Amino acid sequence: MPFYIHSVSVELSSPTNLTTELLAVTLDGARRAFRDGIAFRKAGIICTELEATDHIQNPLWTAERSARWHSLMRTIDDVNRRFGRDRVRFAATGYNRHWQTRAARRNPRYTTCWDEIARVL
Repeated sequence: MPFYIHSVSVELSSPTNLTTELLAVTLDGARRAFRDGIAFRKAGIICTELEATDHIQNPLWTAERSARWHSLMRTIDDVNRRFGRDRVRFAATGYNRHWQTRAARRNPRYTTCWDEIARVL
């Protein structure tokens, strides 16, 4: 199967932590990287210049819209926290995932995953 190596950079117009905006630019980048007849083998996203949300200054004319989106995101997070991961998610992330990440060479996650904490018997 043919393959090629390609990278796409997408710059946000203003800092955001809204999933809807991040999905939009991610999908745009994927569309630009896609080549007909060549399957994706590996893809990744690198986030740079991250800032704390309390440092984000939104333009005045978007404050109300931004507040509604942040309220929606909090609601989605609350539902998922209460009923389980991915109970509510955006359709753009896919509904039936027939793929799984390859983890054969992944390092143990002792510091971030309770199930992988080293045990001394």
